[in-house]
Amino acid sequence: SKAHMRSPISTGIVLASFLTAICFASPPNEVTVKDKDLKLLALKIVKVTMKDGSEQTTQVSVGDSLDVSLAIVLETGIVAFDGSWFLENNDQKLLDLIAQVHFVPDGPGLNSGNKVFRFVAVAPGVTTLLFQHRRPWNTDPSLITHATLHVTVV
Repeated sequence: SKAHMRSPISTGIVLASFLTAICFASPPNEVTVKDKDLKLLALKIVKVTMKDGSEQTTQVSVGDSLDVSLAIVLETGIVAFDGSWFLENNDQKLLDLIAQVHFVPDGPGLNSGNKVFRFVAVAPGVTTLLFQHRRPWNTDPSLITHATLHVTVV
């Protein structure tokens, strides 16, 4: 029926609006949570902020949460095209990764923020967290940067 037909102009406007919303919307605050139990209620939260090429050391106690924030600068406004941080090394017997927030803006603009990894310290020991900043499809080592966090759990 004629009531269900759209003119080419209105269809174009709807399509343009949809594409604009996808391309220019702020990156989603996606949260990936592994466990929904009492691990989210840590005794203490230790926060560490890192960027490309940094290497740091920290100490946490068993039962504490460790939030590692890694800086992201968006050039295109789309996290997938600009790359993200990936955890490449972790001793899960000491630090259990329980959540990831894929983009947390650090101000009113859309051009920078952080990816946050939340761990819970589950056993005493020493471990090193190795993070890579890259595009998901990238395999060229010259385009991959790293951040390293040495953690002592007491």
